[in-house]
Amino acid sequence: MFITPNDLLLDGREFDDYKKEVFEELDSPVIDMVDTMKIVEADRAKAQNGDEKEER
Repeated sequence: MFITPNDLLLDGREFDDYKKEVFEELDSPVIDMVDTMKIVEADRAKAQNGDEKEER
């Protein structure tokens, strides 16, 4: 997210609309990344549990 000095000069409602637009653009990639991280973490935990069972 890049905010320029001109963006900071926007009046309250215009700046709120601008922030909403910027964050809507970021929401999808961030949500996708979080979902991917959850899947990877779950797979890592399963693999780690499998390793611990083999050691016993």
